[in-house]
Amino acid sequence: MAKAKKPRKPRNPGKNKKKLVSKKEPEAIQEFAGFRIGQEVWVRMDIYGTTEWAFGSIIKFHPTDKMEPSFSFFDKIKKRWTVGALSKITESPPKKWMGKL
Repeated sequence: MAKAKKPRKPRNPGKNKKKLVSKKEPEAIQEFAGFRIGQEVWVRMDIYGTTEWAFGSIIKFHPTDKMEPSFSFFDKIKKRWTVGALSKITESPPKKWMGKL
């Protein structure tokens, strides 16, 4: 009679992986067009055929964007990562948007 096979242990694919340490390099562009990384700004967002406003801190600049120079930021109103145009930054939005923070 043949012996019964033992059930195999499930394979752990991450067991023998090397842990690579990644070094975060500082951004090459710290300031652009009078704005700096970390600065909080109001931006007019013309999306979905309407005008909305976004507020957040600048994370990264994109000076060679195809349309116009832009920047990445986290919108604190809609709670999302987004990209805004540098030309649409304003001092303050309309008064009805001030209460949404």
